[in-house]
Amino acid sequence: MVLYVKHEFTYDRFHDKADRIIRVTTNLTTPDAPIAVASSSILLASALKRDYPEVETAARFEPVSAPIRYGTNLQNEPNVYYAEQAIFSVFSYPFVEGNPAQALTEPNTAVVTERFARKYAGQTSMLGKTFLCNKKLYRITGVMADLPSNADMKISALLAKDYSTYTDWLVDDFPVYTFVLFRQAPNLTVFDKKLAILSKTYIQPELKKVGAAGYAVVFQTEFLKDVHFSQGKLGDMPKGNKQYGYLFLFLAGFVLVIALLNYVNLLTARATGRAKEVGIRKASGALRQQLIGQFMFESFLLSSLAVVLAIVLLEITIPFFNDLLQIQLVIAWGDGLLMAGLSLLSTALLGGLYPAFVLSGFDPAAVLRKQSGRLGRGFGLRQTITVFQFVLAVGMIVGVLVAHSQMNYMQRVDLGFTKEQVLTVHLPDDSLSRTYGYALAHDLRQRTEIKDASLGSGIMPDAILVKATTHFQSAGKKREIMGNYLSIDERFLPLLNIKLASGRNLSAGSEADKSGGFLVNEAFVKQAGWKQAIGQPLEGFMHKGKVIGVVRNFNYHSLHTVIEPVILVFNTTPPANLT
Repeated sequence: MVLYVKHEFTYDRFHDKADRIIRVTTNLTTPDAPIAVASSSILLASALKRDYPEVETAARFEPVSAPIRYGTNLQNEPNVYYAEQAIFSVFSYPFVEGNPAQALTEPNTAVVTERFARKYAGQTSMLGKTFLCNKKLYRITGVMADLPSNADMKISALLAKDYSTYTDWLVDDFPVYTFVLFRQAPNLTVFDKKLAILSKTYIQPELKKVGAAGYAVVFQTEFLKDVHFSQGKLGDMPKGNKQYGYLFLFLAGFVLVIALLNYVNLLTARATGRAKEVGIRKASGALRQQLIGQFMFESFLLSSLAVVLAIVLLEITIPFFNDLLQIQLVIAWGDGLLMAGLSLLSTALLGGLYPAFVLSGFDPAAVLRKQSGRLGRGFGLRQTITVFQFVLAVGMIVGVLVAHSQMNYMQRVDLGFTKEQVLTVHLPDDSLSRTYGYALAHDLRQRTEIKDASLGSGIMPDAILVKATTHFQSAGKKREIMGNYLSIDERFLPLLNIKLASGRNLSAGSEADKSGGFLVNEAFVKQAGWKQAIGQPLEGFMHKGKVIGVVRNFNYHSLHTVIEPVILVFNTTPPANLT
């Protein structure tokens, strides 16, 4: 448990400069309610490097949906990002091939991980090889070692991108994650004030130009070590919860204390039975110091054997826990020896103090005459320990029941759609091949073992949905919101059993639905502030029309992430996925 908690509490600490790295997020103030977003403006990193002397450098990650073709191998690859060369000045990514100082300096270059290389090439040596991503050819200039499991941002590949040509602070609705490296450990309170001035100087005038005077952008900062526990931000990676770590530590303490008390209780009962032995030894001339040394040595020897056995069991079981939890628990022998030493010392002292100091003080004459009045002092101690053990055991049982309830919830929670017996297939990434998707779906529907088939963007595990600004009206005012778009057909909702809260589904027979029919989820309606969503005018993602239906919220990402506003439109282009 301690190893697991240490793993959770040391996210991203493996970077050499972790104490000087921060992430900048965005808080968008709207007329209704603020919106926290994990990403930020493309131009922010450039401004920080240019105008702030305390900033050593800044770097951007931009998530991208990435169908990868290497030879005949075509797969939809998660955790792919556009990035820039400054990434390797901020973070300490270990390279097994290539030079991190020049890896992404040229256009159309890429850095991949060992896992990526094994997946597509069957080996870790891929330097100089090429692959296709979104119809663009990339040359591999570096291979990174696989990142530790306690890296918040999982990476499969980094694709070079030049951000120097951008001039608009509001372009693409803040698509990048911005990380900043300071020359020395920063004072975030002071730096936040500087970012507020930057926002008023550069972003507020652009908001006024587009008619969004009631909006404001506030940049917020968080240390790299806190990013994994950052909560409530749209567009973020799955996050952890420190409360779970504290709970596991509490349970570990419970188990350890109960075990130690049980050990002391057993030794106390056994030591009391050795009172006659103590009487005989003292009558034979043994000194009290000799008896104390004997009992402490016995306790130390037994505790040493227990600690060695525990270490062996730990080494044997860690690989099974790693496979079960899909993480990399590693014993750092410096910390391991310290923990073993502390365990040995505490166990030996707790188990040896009573027989060493209490029994060695018995009057041999009284013991040999079986006058047990003084011997009964151990009974009160054992009784106290037993009661305390019972209280701790009840508390642990309650904790286990709570954890069991949480596990049941995770297994039975309604995601808002049916995922069992549903398969999503990514179609070839060229437009000609994708036109064959309609014929493929038609043929599949003829098979008796297939209930239905839908074409569109689908719901891919770990997929990045297309984000776009959506314009609408609320309370008589023009507003805009950043939403995630899904391109679907009329079969999508029934196939995945996604329920409608109000309105109707898109219709293939309606040209109005194809060009201007919108379905939105309940999160969108809440963020828009609508009391009645049906019929509301909407514009975005090359569609202009009105809302014809509201779908129930469904979890298309981890349960740790907030359900974001989703807009569903009729797919009018060659489909990317077959569901």
